[in-house]
Amino acid sequence: QQSNDTSKSTAQVDEPSSSSSSSNSKEATTSDIQIIDHTHSSDFSSSIFSEKKAVVKPTVTEIMNANAKSSNARIDLSQKVCKGTPSDIQLMKISKMTHLREIDLTGHDLEQLPAEMAPYLSKLCKLNLSKNELKAIPASFHALVNLRELNVRLNSLKGWPVVINKLNKLEVVDLAFNELKTVSYGLFNNLSYLFRHNSDPSLVPLEKSLKYLNLSFNNFKDKIPAKIFDFTNLETLILSA
Repeated sequence: QQSNDTSKSTAQVDEPSSSSSSSNSKEATTSDIQIIDHTHSSDFSSSIFSEKKAVVKPTVTEIMNANAKSSNARIDLSQKVCKGTPSDIQLMKISKMTHLREIDLTGHDLEQLPAEMAPYLSKLCKLNLSKNELKAIPASFHALVNLRELNVRLNSLKGWPVVINKLNKLEVVDLAFNELKTVSYGLFNNLSYLFRHNSDPSLVPLEKSLKYLNLSFNNFKDKIPAKIFDFTNLETLILSA
């Protein structure tokens, strides 16, 4: 009997209670989990909530100096990139960088361009004058004989920019969002005919080389002459209103 009691006692000691096992299991599980509190973590707050550093734009002069040293064929003086608006003096200095093939003057509210700058830019291929307040393009710009792309969208042109009629290498012309009221057709790229619209003798820059023409969102009072569709090299014509 004593032996039986002993074995029972031993059995009771060797068999842990279910509640104790569950408790130990929970303790083991909890100890394996690391709870990280980022509330007061300087690293976390600085990486997530820190303010972005303000980007300091270079000035017109700084960009000009950098370009002169690098002889880069493209100079970007757009408002997005550049601090300040180029003055007439600075525009003249830019024009004398005869190595330039592309100039971007987007977004400066320029009302006019120095007429004297064009003769120096005979090698220019791309000119972006969008988002300004230009009412006309200087007559001297006929000197841009190698110009292939001209962007004058979002300006204040009221009359057709006659000067570009002589630019017979133009492929892309964007005149959208101006105040143009008529379209005139004229002599271009050695074609043997002269078209006129509303007795306007102005020549129109729709030449054989032209591939893209955007005339959308202007104030045209008359229909666009159907003759425009005779130019087989014109791949894109936008007339949205």
